[in-house]
Amino acid sequence: MKRAHLGMMTLLALVLGACGNGQTKDAGAEQSQVTQAATTAAPTTETTTTVAPKPDNKELYAKVFEDIRTVKELGADVAGKLNVPLEYWAANSLNKQKDSLQYLFYDINDDGVDELFIGHTANGKPFTVVAYYLDGKTPKILHQSYVAEAGGARSAFSFFKGGLLYTVEFLSGTGNGDAKVFKLEPKGAGLTLVNALKFEKMQFKLEDLGLKQEDTIDLTKMDWKEFK
Repeated sequence: MKRAHLGMMTLLALVLGACGNGQTKDAGAEQSQVTQAATTAAPTTETTTTVAPKPDNKELYAKVFEDIRTVKELGADVAGKLNVPLEYWAANSLNKQKDSLQYLFYDINDDGVDELFIGHTANGKPFTVVAYYLDGKTPKILHQSYVAEAGGARSAFSFFKGGLLYTVEFLSGTGNGDAKVFKLEPKGAGLTLVNALKFEKMQFKLEDLGLKQEDTIDLTKMDWKEFK
């Protein structure tokens, strides 16, 4: 049984040639003086390109950081109290690990806008609990990981090259569930379903969804920061 897991420059050369064969020395000298005068008199203009500073990620995701502080303080029972609602068990996981919470900004789909990942340390490595993206200036949830302490529901996700989000939701008692692949569209355009399948007893492969293990984006190797 295989488990599907959480993974021109164009060079332009300008050649300037001069012709004047058959000209006398005097004519050549006169032409040289005219050229020099024209060059000296010609005004020069410089084009200055101003690059707008990249917006501060903490400001863009300020509502999420506010939510995490609320979860740390109140626990999982935060229904109606968050700017961006969380699954109960995801909030519960964050609260239980509140002393080791970490965050990461990373552009998962190379569109110039960073996504936000919130997680905690597990087995010495960062484990992502919830991921957010920006719809304009509004943070929205990409997906959440959780382990329900009642009922056996499980949810996990990971990312693959090309801005692909891979999700798995199943019941621990049966191993039956759903696996899906979404594409995170550029500039906050949301998620597009790429592939999906239902499975039993965790019997499926990444290849069944058009994914390759070597294309996994390993977020654990990124520059995570601790909550302060």
